[in-house]
Amino acid sequence: TLKGGIKVFIGKPGSGKSTYLSKLYSILQKKGCLVFRHHYHLNPKDSSFYERLNSERVIEGLKAEFKKQKNSVLESLGEQNTSHIELKEFIAQISNYSRNSGVPFVLIIDGLDHVIREGNSQRQLIDFLNEVLFPQKGFWLLIGTQEVATDCFPNAIHQYAPKNEWIEIKGLNRQSIKSIVNKSFPKQEESYGSYYEKIISKIQKLTDGNPLHLRYILTEIKNRKMHLSSYDLDNISPYDGEIEKYYEALWRRLAEISKTISFALTTLDFKLQEEQLYSLISNLDIKPHKIADIFTQ
Repeated sequence: TLKGGIKVFIGKPGSGKSTYLSKLYSILQKKGCLVFRHHYHLNPKDSSFYERLNSERVIEGLKAEFKKQKNSVLESLGEQNTSHIELKEFIAQISNYSRNSGVPFVLIIDGLDHVIREGNSQRQLIDFLNEVLFPQKGFWLLIGTQEVATDCFPNAIHQYAPKNEWIEIKGLNRQSIKSIVNKSFPKQEESYGSYYEKIISKIQKLTDGNPLHLRYILTEIKNRKMHLSSYDLDNISPYDGEIEKYYEALWRRLAEISKTISFALTTLDFKLQEEQLYSLISNLDIKPHKIADIFTQ
């Protein structure tokens, strides 16, 4: 549709917001829409970590993406030095093309919560949102974030996308969970018979549909050489509504030496190979029989 507007997608950590928006981006591309995406995914080890929070850098990046379009979309803007031209002019021009050509124009901004966690970057986020907030016919702005970042929303977002119209990404349904389990453990459904449905119900209850937690559970089963059984699943911490609570539960279960290993690993800026990890553990614990258990943890 060429109506245009603002849509807000929210969800808890690991609920699948970015996966959903990435898939939506691909679908819109295949349908021939003018669709662009910026994802605030920040890695503290990235040398340009703080630069990537800079609203001016993000704006210039979007301009560069817009300028990749054919001349009929941007007209004279595509041939100019646009460093002095506001982002709103690009949005206005592409929206005008959208209205005249009947091709929807969609801008997806994802991962706002990555920015908001850096307390001194709130101003940068607000400045950026004010640049892309240019509601008009032909222009769709899609925003994906955890709810923590919504306090920074300018009033225009609440005006065009009231909170009661926000779309919550809640995670996986039972059939999706079953499909993923089937891919991770092929042929198990056939061998388990009717008991398999009880296992899927157990996993659904443990994960509460959270894709990230489902990944952890399946990895845990494989790493610990466990079975798809109610007994083994009872030894895995449930999701409990917040992924942070799951992390805390995992941490509490670790032996003190395993916590020491975890602290040691976070201070290194390179990845240890398996034999190097065993060597590190052997230097931190003088009881060799404990090393295998610590490595598993």
